[in-house]
Amino acid sequence: MIIGEDNSVTGGIVGAFALLTINWALMWVLYRAPKVTAVLEGEPSTLIRDGVVDGAELKKQSLTHEELISVLNKNGFNDVEDVEVCVLEPNGTFYVQGKKPSSDEVERGQMLRALAELSAEVKALRREIEARG
Repeated sequence: MIIGEDNSVTGGIVGAFALLTINWALMWVLYRAPKVTAVLEGEPSTLIRDGVVDGAELKKQSLTHEELISVLNKNGFNDVEDVEVCVLEPNGTFYVQGKKPSSDEVERGQMLRALAELSAEVKALRREIEARG
């Protein structure tokens, strides 16, 4: 209690001023000393790496598997295996990065699309030939 038993307006102003001063001083120190900020805020926690959940880190951060899945769903991922990395930042936000397809997978996808287009063209040509014939 900053102002103790004082319920006056002056006591309230003194209490508010004290809180603002403490907040300003703390922000000034944190801005000027990144090492102090790191000590007070903590370090980021990697919860998923290469599609594998780190159960020990999840437990250390007091998160359930269901809560982690909810975070992934909010970020557009349905499966843990689709996630390259998921990090719980010191400020409580989550950074989620999906796996990027390899060049082989991209090339395979392009070839399948081209094959589907060619198949459609062949079918259209067959229908055209049958209509003439």
